[in-house]
Amino acid sequence: MMLKKLNRKGLLIFILILIMSGCSLISRIPLNQRDESQDLTFTAVSGTIDNSIGFIGNVAYNQSSQLTWKAEGVIGEVYVKLGDSVKKGDVLAELEVDSMRSAVILAEKTLIEAQEMLQDVMESKTAKMNALSTLTVNEISLKSTKQAQESLYYPRADQLTIELAYDAYMLSVERFNYAKADYDSVKNTKGWEDLARQTYYESYLTSYNSMIEAYDNWMWTKGQPSDTDLAVAQGAVTVAQQAYDDALKEYQTYERMPRQEDVHEAEIAVSNAENAFNKRKIIASMDGTVTSVQAEAGQYVKQGDSAFGIDDKSKVLVPLQVSEIDIHQIFIGQNARIVLDAVQEKTYSGVIRDISDLGEEKNSAVTFESLVEITDPDQQIKAGMTAEVQILLEKKENAVLIPINAVSAVNGKNTVSVSSDGGWKTVNVTTGITTDLLAEITDGISVGDVVKVPEINSKIYAYLGIMPQESDLKQDGLIGAEIPFIQKTGETEKSVEQKTDDLSGRFDQNEMAPTAGSGDIPSFPPSGLKNEDMIKRTPASTLE
Repeated sequence: MMLKKLNRKGLLIFILILIMSGCSLISRIPLNQRDESQDLTFTAVSGTIDNSIGFIGNVAYNQSSQLTWKAEGVIGEVYVKLGDSVKKGDVLAELEVDSMRSAVILAEKTLIEAQEMLQDVMESKTAKMNALSTLTVNEISLKSTKQAQESLYYPRADQLTIELAYDAYMLSVERFNYAKADYDSVKNTKGWEDLARQTYYESYLTSYNSMIEAYDNWMWTKGQPSDTDLAVAQGAVTVAQQAYDDALKEYQTYERMPRQEDVHEAEIAVSNAENAFNKRKIIASMDGTVTSVQAEAGQYVKQGDSAFGIDDKSKVLVPLQVSEIDIHQIFIGQNARIVLDAVQEKTYSGVIRDISDLGEEKNSAVTFESLVEITDPDQQIKAGMTAEVQILLEKKENAVLIPINAVSAVNGKNTVSVSSDGGWKTVNVTTGITTDLLAEITDGISVGDVVKVPEINSKIYAYLGIMPQESDLKQDGLIGAEIPFIQKTGETEKSVEQKTDDLSGRFDQNEMAPTAGSGDIPSFPPSGLKNEDMIKRTPASTLE
């Protein structure tokens, strides 16, 4: 009697209570107590099915960097904000100069001087020209000394002069021999006081000197240097050669101007000065997006305090730890599906980008790190989110598909109950790829055959992207009723408040809305459909 007094608004509230509580009159009837007419059916469809292995990981960006202050002071300027894109080398913030220690302030002057020195090294040619000049002078000197040495061995007169010099030498030898014989005749018989001995000795000494002089003259004219001349000439060549070698070695270091050692020294000086000077600045270490900001103008900071976080979002990755048992099933380039706990209404696509060749042992288990890249990321994805990754192992298109729970194992064979002439018959089937929702039937039934199922998970319709047919929901109280539409994955769901507004508006406009006791109120949700799935996915169009 009380139901008859319910107006349309009361009926709406009643239905919403049922939706939010997840209860239904039919669902309270035990499955084994329902008659044949209460069984759900599913019409075999053609679709795509795949087999996969699942892993759990956490989202990570391609690169991440946490920047900290290198000096203490008061923050003067902050040039970026959360979400800004930055390039490597960009200045993100800097300290007030007058709040810093003098050593850091003086670093600016040192940096300028070091940069100028590097510029001088890069542009100056004076050192190279000086080295070339020295090399040229020493080369000329070496050539001159060698020529002087060589000239000692060339004739210095014509042939007649050389012959006359030789004749003079031979005559001096003959005179020397006579003088020597005269001196020898008296040297042992007469003393030095003897006038004859003194005369013979002076003649002997004069003839000897004349002979030596004649010999040197003859040798000089024919081009035979003396030992003294040779020694002097060789000494000059040795000195000139050493000077030339030193000059050549020095010049070779300038052949590629500037010299590498000078550039290296200047670059080290600049680098050291930059490091000291840049302690007052926060500089981006890579290209990326500012994902955290701990710097504020006027804030006092100490060395080591956090300033900014930068992430390279060019790639969104999910690192996975794949066991040594599964690692042989995956390969680089393999496709994957990713579902995030925080974004459950959407399935993302992915591909394996990298597989480590080195396993890591932990707790007696060996795993290999593998990187899956999300190929269609959006703004909803954040680093650190938990991700369920399904790596696709095999895929079949245009397959005959039915719910997995429609298949029963009887005496070692797979069977299904198929509708036939108003009744049911058991048919042996051969299965292919199976998942937790669907089974591929390769033999036994065809697309369009109606099979009996104990219950239907609404995710099947979302996965296949289809609406359930009326024949798939045959149940007392549902015949002729509107079939709830299961949203496809990714569609925006309406809130309970929006659903209430929609339903209220439709009942106000529908003068023929069912009333309590009319027998037209359907059970909701339909038996076999999971309450939580229907609550999440049934739109307001259910009771149009």
